[in-house]
Amino acid sequence: MKTCHQTPFSSRRRRGFTLVELLIVIAVIAILASLAFPALQSALLAAQKAQANSMAQNLKGAMTTYITDYGRFPAIGTANSDTLITDATDWTTVSAMLNGGLNVDDLTDNDDAKDLNPRQIVYHSFSRDDITGSSGVQPHVVSPFSNQELYTMQFDNDYDGILNALPTKDGETIKLRTDVAVWLVDPNDTSSSLVNTFE
Repeated sequence: MKTCHQTPFSSRRRRGFTLVELLIVIAVIAILASLAFPALQSALLAAQKAQANSMAQNLKGAMTTYITDYGRFPAIGTANSDTLITDATDWTTVSAMLNGGLNVDDLTDNDDAKDLNPRQIVYHSFSRDDITGSSGVQPHVVSPFSNQELYTMQFDNDYDGILNALPTKDGETIKLRTDVAVWLVDPNDTSSSLVNTFE
């Protein structure tokens, strides 16, 4: 009869990874994740810019269609001067006007907007993601970057065919021969626009 001499270690099978191997794998994963994070962050920023640009173009198109249908600019702001829509109160009226006279948050009647759009034509339907508002705060159109950042709209209420002081992405201001412009101010540089409908 043949006997085989086995040591206690040779009969054991290795059943897992050592602690060093696990730490190396975790370190490799951490390094790969740190390399991928800036790419993901820039992709998210690009998507937000595209969404903001799309909303700006939609708002401009809706206001241009309104002007074409009614043959006039909405009576908001000072007569005989270019009107600048910047605050939540003005945006509540403008968004309701473009939404057929209904408030965009709860679809209730907005009398000011109905006066501006008596035919109650829907020029733009807003989704819940497009607006914000809480108790005591009027609903308004916001950017995809933050609920605090508002779009700015300017229209030619003095009928001279020129809009003044439009902020470019480079921080310059320009005059432009157009009826409506929409932009989103860059939160890091308030003298320039992050997205706009005129560049």
